[in-house]
Amino acid sequence: MDKNYAKKLENKIKKKDSFSGSYGCRGYDTFGPWKIIGGIAKKHPNQKDLKKAKEFIDRIIR
Repeated sequence: MDKNYAKKLENKIKKKDSFSGSYGCRGYDTFGPWKIIGGIAKKHPNQKDLKKAKEFIDRIIR
């Protein structure tokens, strides 16, 4: 399931201002049934995720 949860917010921003893009990565999740099994994506965000986030920001502010 690859759902873009930010799409609604993105559309609202586009109506009022310019939109430069978005970045997302996996994150440690213990919501709902994931709590029973100890969560998912336990090692995220990791250094690779953070590096990609920094690269995204660097591209946006140029």
